[in-house]
Amino acid sequence: MAPSESKSTTPMNFKTATVAWFVLLTVAAWMAAYYRTFTGFMEWDDEGTMITMVRLFVSGYKPYREIFSGYGPVFFFANGIWRGLTGIPVDHDSTRLATVVISLAVMAICSWTVLRLTRSLAAASVAHLVVFRGLLFFTNEPGHPQELCMLFLAGVAACGLARRQGWGLAAGGALAALLTLSKINIGIFAAAALGLALVFQLPAGRLRRAGSWIACGAALAMPLMLMRVHMNDGPARAYCLVVTLSMAGVLACATRFGSRDRTGMGDFAAAIAGFVTVLVGTLLVLMARGTTLAETYRSLVSNQVKMNVNPGFWYVPIDLHPAWILWAAIALCAALWVRMGGGLPGPAGAVQLGCGGIGLILAAAAPAYLLGFLTPLCWLLLCSRNDTRYIRYDHPRLLLAALTVLQTLTAYPMPGSQVYFIRILLMISAVVVLMDGVRVPLPRAVTAAVLAGVALAYPLLGYRAKKQYDALVSFNQPGAERIRVEPELEQDYQWMVKNLRQHCDTFVAIPGLPSLYSWSGKPMLGKREQPPGPLDMDQWMDLFTPEQQRMFAGELANHPEACAIYHPSGVDFWNTGKHPLSDWPLAAYVMDHFKVIGRSGDYQFMVRKERDLAIQPGLERAVEVQRRR
Repeated sequence: MAPSESKSTTPMNFKTATVAWFVLLTVAAWMAAYYRTFTGFMEWDDEGTMITMVRLFVSGYKPYREIFSGYGPVFFFANGIWRGLTGIPVDHDSTRLATVVISLAVMAICSWTVLRLTRSLAAASVAHLVVFRGLLFFTNEPGHPQELCMLFLAGVAACGLARRQGWGLAAGGALAALLTLSKINIGIFAAAALGLALVFQLPAGRLRRAGSWIACGAALAMPLMLMRVHMNDGPARAYCLVVTLSMAGVLACATRFGSRDRTGMGDFAAAIAGFVTVLVGTLLVLMARGTTLAETYRSLVSNQVKMNVNPGFWYVPIDLHPAWILWAAIALCAALWVRMGGGLPGPAGAVQLGCGGIGLILAAAAPAYLLGFLTPLCWLLLCSRNDTRYIRYDHPRLLLAALTVLQTLTAYPMPGSQVYFIRILLMISAVVVLMDGVRVPLPRAVTAAVLAGVALAYPLLGYRAKKQYDALVSFNQPGAERIRVEPELEQDYQWMVKNLRQHCDTFVAIPGLPSLYSWSGKPMLGKREQPPGPLDMDQWMDLFTPEQQRMFAGELANHPEACAIYHPSGVDFWNTGKHPLSDWPLAAYVMDHFKVIGRSGDYQFMVRKERDLAIQPGLERAVEVQRRR
């Protein structure tokens, strides 16, 4: 609602009605979220990787010493805590239920943020719906740390709206630390955005000038420092320039509008205290579990830099047309014009209304264009109405703008699910910018129509999701009975699990299919006491070193009844560097010493060449290789 929409009700009644409304939306969204989350199973099996890591952790394995992982300890601790408190086993069904709950929580936080920034229940409800649609990517890898990251990131964006600024900043620092200890790149971008917003809210003086120059330099240099390895690639240059120009627009407007709020060193201290307390506390608990700081640093920092920043082998260019560079340059010129005092062109916020409206349409119909179109316009978040009702929101707006732009860097170097991740903040930014352009209170009829439309959308989405769910068959695997998949995929996995149980004492999959270990009951390769621990990764070909792969191959050689699953389209999916199988010692060993004795779809069942074994044929069909990421 706009401010005048609630004149006929007391503030308490309005708050109660608002809470009741969002409870209703959450209940309505539950069915759609549930059925879409339990529909399908992705061939790359990130889901199985995450479940395997959590299962090892709750069994007492030490992260980074006995569990190979590039994800931070918060992922392990969060899963260990809620499963320890509830006693729920680690399986696919419970993991997907947790995904549903986190999705609903993210939607609630994002819609609350929009409600506070726009004072419009209609806008908040629209944000609730578009975020629901945007979170569809959670179904690609249920249980992935990106779910927690999205929850924490939404919390960082909302923390600036806390009624007590010191507590809000402490919470923001704590959430930034949780992000850093979940996926380090997302945490770094969040901490940088929080620091930048604080610097520009300092009172005028030497401290603010010095801090502003440092913050501006760091924010503008960050895209180039991250992508420098691929500056010879056209899409990477376009990506880098669009983000840099977008950040320059935010910084230009921040120097003009950031001074309307005031923060002091106490606020800085609160944010830093929150960050340091969570960071140090988590690391101390990790050390108490038996993991050293050196092992943690190697897994979360040095290995990630080697893989994703320095050599840059793990790279797919993001789909960003060079024309967006021109658009970003135009947007920066407009920001500089506003910075010089020219003001927004057009009557009564027409620019905000148009840009926000187009952004919202793209969010609903063509979200792939959000990165190029809306990122350069995030500075519009800082051009809120200059009256006493909106001045107190300068800090959260600056935080949201900086956070939205910097988080777009998350899609480098691999724009898989990350490209969907970065759209969520862009979506809520579009709604806020749109409402900034609405300079009159929304008529009650319009508000009622929007609320009714959102309320009716969820049953429709739930009906469609259930219809798709019912058209599929149960996966019928232990701990995955609620999941529905295509009949062909169900037959493939039933065939593989049956033969693994009957004919193998262990196995290796190329690429890894960790879910098969829990469903077949067969042990993974790798010894707990010998780093890197069990072979728990789907993309082990590039994540494990040649020396580690030779170690696994040596262990495989000691199992006369070992088997292998070869999935050619899965190899094509992961093999962005177009390496031959011979480049991976473990894969080369399998191809040299194993033979194919059966196929089902695109899955080949292999045993040692000296074994005289025949199995029932699987499902023969033409396989269409799809890169679904």
